[in-house]
Amino acid sequence: MNERLFVPVRSIVENLGGTISWKPEVQQIYLSTLTNDTLIFTIGKSEMLFNDRLYIMDVEPFIIEERVYIPLRHAAEFLHTDVAWDSTTVTASFTRVPLYTILEGDSLASISEKFSVSESLLTERNSIINAQLFAGDSLKVSIPTIMENKLVAMELNPDYILLSKIIQVEAGYETYQSQLAVGSVIMNRVNDDRFPNTIKEVIYQHGQFPPAHNGLLDKSEPNDSVKLAAKAILNGENNVKGALYFYNPRVTKSEYWSSLTLIKEIGNHRYVK
Repeated sequence: MNERLFVPVRSIVENLGGTISWKPEVQQIYLSTLTNDTLIFTIGKSEMLFNDRLYIMDVEPFIIEERVYIPLRHAAEFLHTDVAWDSTTVTASFTRVPLYTILEGDSLASISEKFSVSESLLTERNSIINAQLFAGDSLKVSIPTIMENKLVAMELNPDYILLSKIIQVEAGYETYQSQLAVGSVIMNRVNDDRFPNTIKEVIYQHGQFPPAHNGLLDKSEPNDSVKLAAKAILNGENNVKGALYFYNPRVTKSEYWSSLTLIKEIGNHRYVK
């Protein structure tokens, strides 16, 4: 259809070792893979969720004669399988890609070089936090096309760049949840009528984020965990909903902050409204 190959979802998933479930009330198909990943496709929509992260496809799943059809390449690649298309014989072939077993002394950099895959993509594919690898664990090294294209587009996005930089300054060496929380506060402000309605204006608003005015923001070099958090936030994740401020109680001693409503305490910061 429109020069794209679709397949009945059950045939492709079960032949590649996955399982499926259908939720007719929301017109969604759930795929579980051998690598413990979850994919969600929605009929008539281009959005696909992979482990709760949003990806936009260039096609939409559909139903014909009570069978759900999904784009072959998108589904197969997330099942850690390479897809090759032979236009002469009009045939698609699959090659399962083995998972890589992490060895003692391995690092993201060494594995990245070994498989010619960027560290950012390895982090994205495996949801690696703080570049931590553990010997004996398995690593997915086959990168879906949609993920690679999305990463390139995201890294050119000014909002992504700014968000990553401010998170790095405020919580770059704290946990992923702390990094996610800092970015969530910024997005909460964007969506609140009392603050500017863009990420850039929120970050550069007078008197709010000193690093935006003292040069620290410009010098910031986000690590992989921060980049992952920034992408998650732009994809809609938020772990401190409603919080509009954060502060470190060991540094900031003021009755004003303690008078605000506490949403959550994560790491060194309290998140309040």
